[in-house]
Amino acid sequence: MSYRIDNGDALLQETWDAMLRDESQEQDIYTGLTGTYSEDERGQGQMADGIIQRVTLKPGATEHTMGLLLDLTGAGVIGAGKTLRGSLESADTRFFTAYANDVRHGVENELFGLYAHRNIPYRILEKTMNKSNGLLAKWRKARRGRYIRQSAHQGYSDNLVETPTSRTLRWNRHILVKNVAQATQPVYDSTLATYESEIVTALSSAGVSTAASLDAGFFTVLNYYITNLWKIEPMDNGKYIVTIPARQAVYLKDLSDTSSLSRIQAGTFSEKIAGLTFQQVLGEIGNLILVVDDRAPILAWNTSSNVLTAAYRDVGSTDDRDDYSNDGTTRVFDAIIVHGKASITEAVAMAPRYDTQLEDIGRVEEVGMSETVGFQVTEYDADTATDSTRIGQNCGIAYAYSGSITP
Repeated sequence: MSYRIDNGDALLQETWDAMLRDESQEQDIYTGLTGTYSEDERGQGQMADGIIQRVTLKPGATEHTMGLLLDLTGAGVIGAGKTLRGSLESADTRFFTAYANDVRHGVENELFGLYAHRNIPYRILEKTMNKSNGLLAKWRKARRGRYIRQSAHQGYSDNLVETPTSRTLRWNRHILVKNVAQATQPVYDSTLATYESEIVTALSSAGVSTAASLDAGFFTVLNYYITNLWKIEPMDNGKYIVTIPARQAVYLKDLSDTSSLSRIQAGTFSEKIAGLTFQQVLGEIGNLILVVDDRAPILAWNTSSNVLTAAYRDVGSTDDRDDYSNDGTTRVFDAIIVHGKASITEAVAMAPRYDTQLEDIGRVEEVGMSETVGFQVTEYDADTATDSTRIGQNCGIAYAYSGSITP
């Protein structure tokens, strides 16, 4: 019998690829975190910089306050021979305070010894330390994207909830729920519990039919709310950016639905517009630029307890949204974010820095990334807040029922 090397024999050879591939995640339109997103990183798939205003805090300061001067609202005096005194109006202002708090993460590497020797072909040390696309850099990009969405949705990034900034998460000043009459839409209240009750009433009224999910007609209503009711400040080009949750984009792209956005676009005589049918940037409706967001937040409503819970796509494979689905006591709504100019404020007290320290007499290297930063929605209020004093002229939120995708 001829010589044969069997499985498990010492002379049976194996080979390994020394190139470690990166784990694929969905693209983040806010931070350029590359993944499965179909557009160029700096092309149409990248969110415009104008939605974020950055504030650099001076040494020693962990917060920065900005003021807003309100327009005059008095009737004035009209007609000849009338005295102006007694009808004068005082100037009125609102303020907005930006905060920053620490955000840190780290990894450890073997620098020498047997285990370090085994790691050399895979260049793990280099992949960890790369400040542009290494493990820590990718972690920071993903966390930054979550913070931007969370601040638009709930007022602050959750690092600002921690001491010493100690902020309280709340809901965006402007909320619109799909398939709900205008009279039943949430009315802002400075008392959080009362505002949440308003939101719950609207979510309940929305129902669970397909009419509660996004369709092409919704954007005409949304455009009206943005410009006439919310009075959101547009970008320098006069446009607003509206994020479309990927799940809702499936409905908008359904070519079998005669009312879908893609069906309408595909039927146009414009080749440029028709080409948007299959893109992640869905084009423009009025002055709204529609951009698909694969990492869009959700709002879960417990219909038994009336508790509202926001959930987000986080770093790596961590996705808190997976904990919620439509069942007997839970209804899930996708959050659409409306960005005007400077809708999110980023306060920076310390830019990202990378530091190392050694353990076990130099064998183990600990690498840490640290920054002091904070994200929050740009909303102004008075010293004594009431139901009518809060002004949100930069950002808004719309909710659409998540429904069920059927292949």
